Order: sequence, then C-alpha cells, then structure tokens
Amino acid sequence: MKTRITMAKKSLLVRAGIFVCLGSMATGCDSGELSASEALKTNADRKFAETYKPPPKKPIPDSVLAPPSEAEFKAWDRVDPAGEKHLYKWDKKNAAKMQNYWKQLICYRDKIKGEGTKAMTAEPMTPEAEYWDQFKSAFIPFVNRWQQRLQANEPRIMEKSKVMGSIFEVHELIINGYPKAFNNKDKVALQKTEAQYLLATDKVMKYWGRVGASFPDMDLDNPKKQAKWEKFCVDAMKEPKKGPKKVRKKTSI
Repeated sequence: MKTRITMAKKSLLVRAGIFVCLGSMATGCDSGELSASEALKTNADRKFAETYKPPPKKPIPDSVLAPPSEAEFKAWDRVDPAGEKHLYKWDKKNAAKMQNYWKQLICYRDKIKGEGTKAMTAEPMTPEAEYWDQFKSAFIPFVNRWQQRLQANEPRIMEKSKVMGSIFEVHELIINGYPKAFNNKDKVALQKTEAQYLLATDKVMKYWGRVGASFPDMDLDNPKKQAKWEKFCVDAMKEPKKGPKKVRKKTSI
C-alpha cells in the first residue's frame, strides 16, 4: 500500500514539473546542465581555440620592381648568331620577284596620288568630284585583291621574306592613308602619309643593298626607260583573268 502511494506521489511531481516548464516557455526552462549536442559543440570550439594558429602574414608586394641584373640584361640584349640570315638568303634568291611586287606598288601609289591630287581642288557635286568617287570605289578593291592574290600564291611569305612587312605597310597607305587624306582634303594628313611612304622606301632600298641585291635603276629621264616603266604600270593595272587558261589542241591535217 505504501509503495502505491509513493509511486503516485512521484508521478504527480513529474507532471507538476512538466506543467511548470510549459508555463515558463517565455523565460526558458533550464536545469543548468548542457545537452549532449551543446556539450560536443562546446568541446569542439574549445579544442579549435586551443589548437588554432593563424597563418603567418605575407608582406604586401611593392609596386616598384627591382632593376634587371647585369646577367638578365645581357640575356635580353644578346644577338642571335643565326639571326635573320635565312630571310636574307631567301630575299636575295627571290629578289626579282619581290622587287617586282614593290614596283607594282609604286605604280598603284602614283595612280591614286595623281587622281587624288585632282580631287583635292574639286568642288562638291562636280564631275571631277564624282569621278574621284567612282575611281576610288573601283581602284581600292582592285589593289586589295592584288594583295590577296599575293598571299594566296605565297601563303607563308611573312615567314620567308623580311621585305614583306614594308610591302604590306605601303599597301595599307595606298588603300587607306592616301584616300582618307584626299577625301578630307587634309594636306597635313597627306604629308604624313608621304613621309611614311618615303621612310618605307628608304628602308627597303637599304635592305636590298645589305643583302647584295641592288634595285634596278629607274632613271625616268631616259625616254626608253620612261616608256618601259609606263608599259610596266599599264600591265600592273590589269587584273588576271579568272579560271585556267585554255590550251588549244593541235589538230592533225
């Protein structure tokens, strides 16, 4: 009988404790002891704080670079013993072909310069201005196709020839520099374009002398050479016909 009363009292006390906790949810019902998950978390935080060592601070790099050493400077400034000798050999061997390209560019430069000089003084909406517009619309694509054919026939020409850089430079002046200066009637731009052309010409002529392939004499005061040069430029203005050449078959009688 005593046992039953004792068990009933314990049950009432447990229920009273649950009601007390439920009634005090706003302030929390804490027995003062940590739960298992909280204890694990606390231990982990304590161990991390005891074992953690911050990484060493790296110095902030300075924006000012140290000057090159003597060894580095000599390595950068060295001269390749082979150098561009393979380019010199190729240009000397193919001098006639490369000089022919250059002479064609001279013809194109003289042509657009002659027509553009007339356009500099032409009034808008005049026959002279209309002729300039029609001329450049046909001539610039023609010169551009000339360059495309050159690269198609010589797909690796930039790797073989040193003079090709100057050829492409003058080609750009013909299709872009001169036309833009004449369009805007800009004498200063025309002078700059002329200076670039003369510098490229001087560089190329010195190069031919260096490789031992002198440029042919172009003394246009000589009537025979003048006539020969004019014929060369006339042929340079002709665009090759498309398609393979037709070969006539011999017929037996």
